[in-house]
Amino acid sequence: MATIKVVGDVAVIASSLKLEDIQRVQKYRPEALTLMGGEDGKTPIFKVEARPGTPGSVSVFGITFGSAGHSEAGLATVTVPLTVPAGADVKNYVADKYGSAIANLQKLETAIPTVLEAVNAERTTLISAITVE
Repeated sequence: MATIKVVGDVAVIASSLKLEDIQRVQKYRPEALTLMGGEDGKTPIFKVEARPGTPGSVSVFGITFGSAGHSEAGLATVTVPLTVPAGADVKNYVADKYGSAIANLQKLETAIPTVLEAVNAERTTLISAITVE
């Protein structure tokens, strides 16, 4: 499950997924990183992507992770600036501003491990079929 940590005037959103795992799914099954919805269930409503080396971003339409953080876990992270109005409760402000994005991220986080497992299995089979002479 994704977490949000507020430190000073920034919020760090960390996925429960590794950045490298998002990159692998992005390469082999990019459609699995898009949450579908709408009346027909075929309308893209939220997307996760990895773009290492970029600042990343968060909106109601998706999250771009730009870093694997600095821990050994390698979890996908994005840091966003916060401008909390004077007198406002920080937790409520963050929940209102990023709550829907985090809820949608958590939906994808539950589905992606199964996709990643399938991608890794297919890739292992493919690699075993390659001969280098």
